[in-house]
Amino acid sequence: MTKTSKILRLSSIFLYLLKEIDKIMLAITNGENQNAYVMRRPTDDETQEIYKIYCQLATIIHDYAVGCQLYKNSCYSWAITVNYYSLMHCGRFICLIGIKKFPKSHKRLNEFLSGQQKFENISLNGLFNILKKFTNDTKLEIKIKTLGNKLKKIKELREDNSYEFFIISHQINHSVLKTEFPKVYNEIRKLNEESLKFVLELLVAYINSLDYKDYFIGFLKDTDKNYPWAFSDLIHNLSIQNIDTSLIKDISDLIDENLLNKLDDGILLEDSFFNPIKYNSFTDKSEKMRNFMDRIKALIGDS
Repeated sequence: MTKTSKILRLSSIFLYLLKEIDKIMLAITNGENQNAYVMRRPTDDETQEIYKIYCQLATIIHDYAVGCQLYKNSCYSWAITVNYYSLMHCGRFICLIGIKKFPKSHKRLNEFLSGQQKFENISLNGLFNILKKFTNDTKLEIKIKTLGNKLKKIKELREDNSYEFFIISHQINHSVLKTEFPKVYNEIRKLNEESLKFVLELLVAYINSLDYKDYFIGFLKDTDKNYPWAFSDLIHNLSIQNIDTSLIKDISDLIDENLLNKLDDGILLEDSFFNPIKYNSFTDKSEKMRNFMDRIKALIGDS
């Protein structure tokens, strides 16, 4: 046997022993804990579910950032409106992560989250029971009901604030509005910050309940640098939209403190494990994009 052959043979034996050691360690772990976590790659449907949840979260953060920037620019009316939409998307996020769908109507959403109406035969208590399978937040019910009740009131305020021309045209110099707008904005922003932290904490609990959590964590932490589609992309987009650097830093810190830093780095995985989501079979996304483009074409065609 040549020297090269001996080296190859020894290398083969060494790799075999490493695999056997891994099997033994896994067996020991399973013996100590029958519910031991075993990582697997998610299905295409599951990866698309991951992306839907992320996009809903990115929308919450984007609208929150834009609302804060508008207020800083003294655009009080639209600052309140955009912050309302951020809160509305918080409500949708809670539904999506629990029952995989949400009421599209704003009215039905706040009625569902406040416990006034069922959504597709699902009660608010039914939603609570689902969420409690992966979170032990003792204030879960209070937080969601508070959001539902506040959404109704803010929706009504937002409609006056957005549609009434007397209010919009007097938002800066009116003797009453110029003091009341900052008050109501600060109240809504406070609720928005609390709700954003809540959904981030809810997402941490949800991810930790998954047997493919490493893929989700890898996606959120932009592990595959060739496809930085999560928060790296979001933060970059906020800078392109001229959101103040200090505000972007605050948002980035909030994401780190309430989500990313609370997630384990996970298992060291092969690059192929982080292959991008298969958009070509992403029916929901394709339909939404196609419908939007059809509306653009219809508008341009009429001009």
